[in-house]
Amino acid sequence: MGGRGAASGLKYTKHKGYSSYGKKYGSEYQTVLQVGNIKFVKKNEGSTTPPVETRGGHERIYVTLTKKGNPKHITYYGRNGHRLKQIDLFGPAHTVDGKKVPTPHTHLGYMHLEGGTRSKLTSSERKMVENVNRLWKNKK
Repeated sequence: MGGRGAASGLKYTKHKGYSSYGKKYGSEYQTVLQVGNIKFVKKNEGSTTPPVETRGGHERIYVTLTKKGNPKHITYYGRNGHRLKQIDLFGPAHTVDGKKVPTPHTHLGYMHLEGGTRSKLTSSERKMVENVNRLWKNKK
Protein backbone atom coordinates (compact mmCIF):
# COMPACT_ATOMS: atom_id res chain seq x y z
CA MET A 1 0.00 0.00 0.00
CA GLY A 2 2.99 2.25 -0.15
CA GLY A 3 4.34 4.46 2.59
CA ARG A 4 0.93 5.77 3.59
CA GLY A 5 -0.74 2.43 4.21
CA ALA A 6 -2.35 0.86 7.23
CA ALA A 7 -1.01 -1.14 10.14
CA SER A 8 -2.32 -3.38 12.85
CA GLY A 9 -0.31 -1.50 15.48
CA LEU A 10 -2.01 0.69 18.04
CA LYS A 11 0.15 3.81 18.23
CA TYR A 12 3.14 5.35 16.59
CA THR A 13 6.47 4.68 18.26
CA LYS A 14 9.33 7.11 18.39
CA HIS A 15 10.37 5.66 15.04
CA LYS A 16 8.26 7.57 12.56
CA GLY A 17 6.41 5.34 10.14
CA TYR A 18 6.25 2.29 12.41
CA SER A 19 3.44 0.90 14.54
CA SER A 20 3.87 0.16 18.23
CA TYR A 21 4.54 -3.44 17.21
CA GLY A 22 7.47 -2.38 15.03
CA LYS A 23 5.67 -3.00 11.74
CA LYS A 24 6.38 -0.46 9.02
CA TYR A 25 3.24 1.27 7.78
CA GLY A 26 2.33 -0.04 4.37
CA SER A 27 4.04 -3.40 4.86
CA GLU A 28 1.20 -5.48 6.33
CA TYR A 29 -1.54 -5.02 3.72
CA GLN A 30 -1.77 -4.67 -0.01
CA THR A 31 -4.45 -2.76 -1.86
CA VAL A 32 -6.44 -4.92 -4.25
CA LEU A 33 -9.02 -2.33 -5.34
CA GLN A 34 -9.79 1.29 -4.52
CA VAL A 35 -13.02 3.07 -5.41
CA GLY A 36 -13.31 6.58 -3.99
CA ASN A 37 -12.66 6.42 -0.25
CA ILE A 38 -13.23 2.64 -0.13
CA LYS A 39 -10.08 0.51 -0.18
CA PHE A 40 -10.17 -3.28 -0.51
CA VAL A 41 -7.09 -4.68 1.23
CA LYS A 42 -5.59 -8.09 1.83
CA LYS A 43 -3.22 -8.92 4.67
CA ASN A 44 0.21 -10.06 3.48
CA GLU A 45 0.78 -12.57 6.31
CA GLY A 46 -1.20 -14.15 9.11
CA SER A 47 -4.90 -14.31 9.80
CA THR A 48 -7.49 -11.97 8.31
CA THR A 49 -7.64 -8.97 10.63
CA PRO A 50 -8.52 -5.39 9.72
CA PRO A 51 -6.09 -2.55 10.31
CA VAL A 52 -6.41 -0.84 13.69
CA GLU A 53 -5.36 2.49 12.23
CA THR A 54 -4.42 4.18 9.00
CA ARG A 55 -2.30 7.17 8.04
CA GLY A 56 -4.61 8.43 5.33
CA GLY A 57 -5.30 11.80 6.99
CA HIS A 58 -8.95 11.73 5.93
CA GLU A 59 -12.01 9.57 6.47
CA ARG A 60 -11.56 6.19 4.84
CA ILE A 61 -13.34 2.84 4.63
CA TYR A 62 -11.32 -0.36 4.35
CA VAL A 63 -12.74 -3.70 3.26
CA THR A 64 -10.52 -6.50 4.54
CA LEU A 65 -10.45 -9.54 2.27
CA THR A 66 -9.82 -13.12 3.36
CA LYS A 67 -6.99 -15.14 1.84
CA LYS A 68 -9.58 -16.56 -0.57
CA GLY A 69 -10.58 -13.03 -1.60
CA ASN A 70 -13.94 -12.65 0.16
CA PRO A 71 -14.89 -9.42 1.98
CA LYS A 72 -14.88 -10.14 5.73
CA HIS A 73 -14.75 -6.75 7.48
CA ILE A 74 -15.83 -3.23 6.56
CA THR A 75 -13.97 -0.80 8.80
CA TYR A 76 -14.51 2.96 9.10
CA TYR A 77 -11.64 5.31 10.03
CA GLY A 78 -11.78 8.96 11.07
CA ARG A 79 -9.55 11.85 10.02
CA ASN A 80 -7.10 10.98 12.81
CA GLY A 81 -6.62 7.50 11.30
CA HIS A 82 -8.26 5.71 14.21
CA ARG A 83 -10.89 3.04 13.75
CA LEU A 84 -14.45 4.26 14.44
CA LYS A 85 -16.45 1.09 13.80
CA GLN A 86 -16.26 -2.26 12.08
CA ILE A 87 -18.89 -4.38 10.39
CA ASP A 88 -18.15 -8.10 10.56
CA LEU A 89 -19.73 -9.65 7.47
CA PHE A 90 -19.29 -13.30 8.43
CA GLY A 91 -17.58 -15.46 10.99
CA PRO A 92 -18.48 -17.02 14.31
CA ALA A 93 -21.09 -15.34 16.50
CA HIS A 94 -19.71 -13.32 19.41
CA THR A 95 -21.12 -13.46 22.92
CA VAL A 96 -21.97 -9.94 24.12
CA ASP A 97 -23.67 -9.47 27.49
CA GLY A 98 -24.42 -13.18 27.58
CA LYS A 99 -26.18 -13.20 24.18
CA LYS A 100 -24.92 -14.60 20.89
CA VAL A 101 -24.59 -11.89 18.24
CA PRO A 102 -24.66 -13.43 14.74
CA THR A 103 -23.08 -11.82 11.69
CA PRO A 104 -23.35 -9.36 10.17
CA HIS A 105 -22.99 -7.09 13.18
CA THR A 106 -21.25 -3.82 14.04
CA HIS A 107 -18.54 -3.20 16.63
CA LEU A 108 -18.24 0.43 17.74
CA GLY A 109 -14.97 1.99 18.81
CA TYR A 110 -11.25 1.96 18.27
CA MET A 111 -10.42 -1.30 20.02
CA HIS A 112 -13.40 -3.29 18.74
CA LEU A 113 -15.73 -3.64 21.74
CA GLU A 114 -15.41 -0.58 23.97
CA GLY A 115 -18.27 1.23 22.21
CA GLY A 116 -20.56 -1.79 22.17
CA THR A 117 -21.78 -4.21 19.55
CA ARG A 118 -24.97 -3.86 17.53
CA SER A 119 -26.59 -7.00 16.19
CA LYS A 120 -28.66 -5.07 13.63
CA LEU A 121 -27.10 -2.93 10.96
CA THR A 122 -28.37 0.60 10.41
CA SER A 123 -29.86 1.45 7.01
CA SER A 124 -26.65 3.25 5.99
CA GLU A 125 -24.57 0.25 7.06
CA ARG A 126 -26.82 -2.09 5.04
CA LYS A 127 -26.35 0.18 2.01
CA MET A 128 -22.59 0.11 2.54
CA VAL A 129 -22.61 -3.71 2.68
CA GLU A 130 -24.62 -3.82 -0.56
CA ASN A 131 -22.25 -1.30 -2.20
CA VAL A 132 -19.15 -3.23 -1.10
CA ASN A 133 -20.58 -6.52 -2.38
CA ARG A 134 -21.53 -4.90 -5.70
CA LEU A 135 -18.10 -3.28 -6.15
CA TRP A 136 -16.33 -6.53 -5.35
CA LYS A 137 -18.58 -8.59 -7.63
CA ASN A 138 -17.91 -6.13 -10.49
CA LYS A 139 -14.15 -6.37 -9.85
CA LYS A 140 -14.25 -10.17 -10.11
